[in-house]
Amino acid sequence: MRKNLTYLKYFIAIPICFVANAFATEPVAFLTSPAQSEITVNVGDSVKFQINASDADGDLLGIDWYGNGDTPYSQIWWNVEGEPNRTNSVFHREHTFNSEGMFTITAQVYDANYTYAPNLVFNVTVIGGVTNTTPLVINTSPEQHSVVINVGESINFAITASDVEGNLAGSEWYGKGDNPFLQNLNSASGDENTATFSREHTFNYTGNYSITGLVYDDQYLYTDAVVWDVRVDAVSVDHSATVPSTLGQRALYIDDFDVVLSSTENTDKLLAHIQAHNITKLTVYNLHTQLPSKSAEISMFIFNAKRLGVTSVGAAGGSSVDFDRVMTYQHDDNFPHKFDSLYLEYEYWNHDPDVNNFVALLDHMSIVGDDMEIEAYLGWLNEEDYAPIANRLDNLFLHCYVQDPSSAFSYCKERMKKFGELNKNINIWPIFSAEWRPTSTCDNPPWSEEALCFMGKWLELNGIADAENVFMEKYNTDSGIWKSGLNIPGFYYFAYTFLDAEVGSPETPDYTELPVSVRGDWDGDGDVDIIGVRAFM
Repeated sequence: MRKNLTYLKYFIAIPICFVANAFATEPVAFLTSPAQSEITVNVGDSVKFQINASDADGDLLGIDWYGNGDTPYSQIWWNVEGEPNRTNSVFHREHTFNSEGMFTITAQVYDANYTYAPNLVFNVTVIGGVTNTTPLVINTSPEQHSVVINVGESINFAITASDVEGNLAGSEWYGKGDNPFLQNLNSASGDENTATFSREHTFNYTGNYSITGLVYDDQYLYTDAVVWDVRVDAVSVDHSATVPSTLGQRALYIDDFDVVLSSTENTDKLLAHIQAHNITKLTVYNLHTQLPSKSAEISMFIFNAKRLGVTSVGAAGGSSVDFDRVMTYQHDDNFPHKFDSLYLEYEYWNHDPDVNNFVALLDHMSIVGDDMEIEAYLGWLNEEDYAPIANRLDNLFLHCYVQDPSSAFSYCKERMKKFGELNKNINIWPIFSAEWRPTSTCDNPPWSEEALCFMGKWLELNGIADAENVFMEKYNTDSGIWKSGLNIPGFYYFAYTFLDAEVGSPETPDYTELPVSVRGDWDGDGDVDIIGVRAFM
């Protein structure tokens, strides 16, 4: 019997709850300030509107305010003046009227059931008073708004503005990567009545730029935009030859190797580039398309490159099949001039977060590569990847792709530091990319995220040696003890076609000016030779 009574209790309780909601009362609201619903104010005046509200159920929730251009402003019951109270509350909203006209301010009070009290409406007439006017531009610098300068030059853009009300507040500047640059009155020259706002830019790259400046007052009324169109021209400097690296070595990736080997002219152009820029180390791409069909040409290319000062030529690959193909060439006695290293380019951090496959490829290279040096390209590593990779490499080529070498060391410092702290005495070659493509994008910053705008333009304007010197100056000023755990033999450049497009080189090598390093027994007769004539292809 008690069990049945329990069910009866719940059966009765549920409908009683709904019946109670059916008798909820709507809130009551009335104006308290201003006392009249029709008011007249002057331009610039502020009015504090106040609504008293009550609800017999004690479930006041909030108020919506509309008018004066506001998208509705909602004020909840606890955001009120005085002690929050859901039975009796005072809601308020302040407006400043900055222009003449007729305005309507509407308030709607509601409870937790979203039952609304009748609308309360204020009609506001705004008449003349002190009208805020827009600041005016009275002078600009440069006066000419189409400007032509050379790379590396700076321009100080300036706008002098005045404001009748004496309310100047600041300026905004857009262009050349600004997003935007804001300057307040405190950093300008002048006062609230008349002031000069300025923004200086240094233009390090050729191209066309647009610089825009606007001055505003404390009511955010803006002057007309002032726009300068700037064309930045290159300074004609010949960087088609480079002094030897102060570190002793300089390295180059060779892309489009099939094009290089397709004609004597193309091969000579690459060899001339190697000689002119004192390249001592090479890494050759695309061998899977050239081996075994071009084995003879590859052997002769290695021969001639080493006559011009190259001490090491690496074979690039991305799989065990690639390296097995290279080793077939290495073991073929018909081709006497061999590769010196095996180089792995497999961006596992983009494709396979597990480093194990990468490490397995390095182990395969070490097994099949006889006494060849093992090398790899590295971008971004996980913390646990550094040690197993360092244990397997002779040379590490580290991604340092930036637009300006002044930021290159900071860009790759942490990765260099982690390798240095392992004390493996590993050789780390920072890689600078000479890419600047597509030109239509790179010459017109700001650049899209996918644009390949790296150091190409900087190298065109400043040359290879300066890039290396800038990096090493930053590196040498760092006092970290981690540097004792690594070596920097030189810098790597990606890649031949991009670098030659930016710095240039002669069309043919000069075999009458050979470095001492090419002395050797080239003809196999047991004597030391100094080759002074071109080997026939």
